[in-house]
Amino acid sequence: MPSERRRRAGGHDEHATVVTATAVRLRVDPIACDAFGYCVELLPEIVGLDEWGFPVLDDTPVPPYLIDLAKRAVRDCPRRALLLERAPSSPG
Repeated sequence: MPSERRRRAGGHDEHATVVTATAVRLRVDPIACDAFGYCVELLPEIVGLDEWGFPVLDDTPVPPYLIDLAKRAVRDCPRRALLLERAPSSPG
């Protein structure tokens, strides 16, 4: 999925994933994650924790009513370890 540089108010640059109306899912980069837990606090409906406090996600798409919170969780992750990406298309 392509990403673009976006300039936020105040002149701060950030990497932003372009998300369209297609189904999206969350993914975690286990190498980057330091188990701060912000994602589980923002999205307990989607994110669980393992025994060491690291996020556990499944491959199900993010429900439409949680997309805004998912975007916030991605934006607020201090290690930028949480990613929002297009869900794979189901064959058919």
